[in-house]
Amino acid sequence: MKRSFTIPCKPFSINSMYTTRNVKTVAARNWTLDIILALRVEQDKLSDLRNHFEPMKHYYSVDFVFFYPSEKLYTKKGDLSSKAFDITNCEKGLLDIICAGKYFGTDWNQV
Repeated sequence: MKRSFTIPCKPFSINSMYTTRNVKTVAARNWTLDIILALRVEQDKLSDLRNHFEPMKHYYSVDFVFFYPSEKLYTKKGDLSSKAFDITNCEKGLLDIICAGKYFGTDWNQV
């Protein structure tokens, strides 16, 4: 079973997500809400995946596609920016929201 969807939100780095006390920053909380609201549209697809998932038979494979404006992807000298290699920082926050158990039973229309 394959499902795909687009979340039209700017990536958020895990490095900027938490304060020194492991509390989400205001910007991170706002971003999380944006993602949750975007996922409301995809509620049926996510529920279908979760309802048919059997851990002894299945696995999840997740692909992310991020858009980087060229001025962030490349340095002024034209080299690939170090930010291009740090893509996993953007994946972590999304995976936490998409796969977190606390969102499994959420009625996205009530958010």
